[in-house]
Amino acid sequence: MALAALLARLAASEPFAALTATLTSQRGAALIHLPHPAKAALVAALAAERRVAWIARDPDVAERVAETLRAWVRDPDGVALLEPRSSLPYERGELAVDESAGRVAALAAWRSGEAKILVTSLLAALQNSIDPASLDERSLSMVPGARMSLDEATRRAVALGYERVPLVGGRGEFARRGGILDLFPAGASEPLRVEWFGDEIESIRAIDPATQRSGAPHARVHLLPANEFPLDAAQVAAARTAAAALAV
Repeated sequence: MALAALLARLAASEPFAALTATLTSQRGAALIHLPHPAKAALVAALAAERRVAWIARDPDVAERVAETLRAWVRDPDGVALLEPRSSLPYERGELAVDESAGRVAALAAWRSGEAKILVTSLLAALQNSIDPASLDERSLSMVPGARMSLDEATRRAVALGYERVPLVGGRGEFARRGGILDLFPAGASEPLRVEWFGDEIESIRAIDPATQRSGAPHARVHLLPANEFPLDAAQVAAARTAAAALAV
């Protein structure tokens, strides 16, 4: 059970009111000698009225902080964890698709306001990444009934950094066969199956990764970039060529 109900007493206290007033008027405040166990409760209470970023000293601490905060808030999805990247930006052979997709998803949740709290480490915060403001224009949304060819969707998935695999199992992957495109969007909790009838999207359903069977219908699929470093014009042209070859 979330501990969110206990935050009402903290929010009603005079010291908390003084802190929020200072933050509102001066956009900054300093708290010294705050006991570590109290930090999560304080941040969760502050997040009821504003967005809060927590920068931990290292990735392990950031992971524990995010887990603790999710116990305090009513909606665990309101806490996004931005983890560090284990490879350099353009080390293509080493860049993990699932890892990069997870970072994009955290930034997208923070940008959209879905996450009121962003937890990260000093290392992760200092690493360059995609501009969150560009995510809307770089993403792809598909809904049943929309007209878009399967070849076009495949090309867009490649350009967004998705990796073709035989069976989709991790974020940032896609698989194509017949009139079906399986995708695991960055930020999604499960892969999705998009089925076509001609050049029209017929249905979107969840996939059970273990059995690869279709499940509950979805109203849409929102494909965030799976790569933190979007393709330039020349690379997009190459992606189109690659997608055309994959369609054969």
